[in-house]
Amino acid sequence: MRLAVLADIHGNLPALEATLADADHRGFDRLVVAGDYTGGVWSDGVTDLLRTRDAIMIRGNNEDYLLDFAYGTVQEEWQHRAQWASVRCSCDLTDRSTIDFAAGLPEQRVIDLDGRSPIRLVHGSPQGISDGIYPDRDPDKLDEILLRVEESVLICGHTHRPWVEEHHNTLAFNPGSAGLSCNGDPRSHYALLCWEENRWQVEHCAVPYDTDLVRAAYVDTGLLEKGGGFSRASLLCAETGQPVALGLVLHARAIAEKAGLKNCRILPDDLWEEAVSTFAWDSY
Repeated sequence: MRLAVLADIHGNLPALEATLADADHRGFDRLVVAGDYTGGVWSDGVTDLLRTRDAIMIRGNNEDYLLDFAYGTVQEEWQHRAQWASVRCSCDLTDRSTIDFAAGLPEQRVIDLDGRSPIRLVHGSPQGISDGIYPDRDPDKLDEILLRVEESVLICGHTHRPWVEEHHNTLAFNPGSAGLSCNGDPRSHYALLCWEENRWQVEHCAVPYDTDLVRAAYVDTGLLEKGGGFSRASLLCAETGQPVALGLVLHARAIAEKAGLKNCRILPDDLWEEAVSTFAWDSY
């Protein structure tokens, strides 16, 4: 049994197509997606392709944002603040059928395949959809999480960084991002999880794809212009493999703190635009 495991596609259809072509060449039995497959300009195309492949899927925080905007349950500030323009624009480019499909997905699930050891599939961590795991920064956190995981494998995403660890006889890994890599390598990243010698073993893979198609789509649909700074950062992330969006958010929060707004997650428009205009774009 071989599973192709993807996460954090973020609506990047060219990356997904290249990834599946590579996985098809290597061979796999089932496709698994650990959330955040929507976003950008191709939420519909990505969803349709994953559904035709009968992918085992869960929601990520990006799907939750999409649902909140589509169903009108989003915070009032998110409806007009410039900081969230990119998500609003992406939602406007998304069909209702795509939104309703995302609404039917679980936040996490257990995968049981033909009597093989079970797999826990989450987006951030078992503790929360946006709770990212960084083993290199906080190994104790992963250790504590795996003490509470009953399954033999934990698959997670969210951080856009591939890694693999084994603690307490539990294999844990992040396949990386198949669309918005943040580990310095702009290729599309995924993993093959293989049942060999009566246990699961993981192999990370990386695939080049044409990022010019992504830039053209951002321009042609208006997402680059209407989505503002965050759309620009997301596109640059796809092109460089650098954590540009995270860098912009941290820069914006620093500006907010300097203005006396501590722990401010949704900035007033003037501070957000200041952050966008003073961000070190050229460093990427």
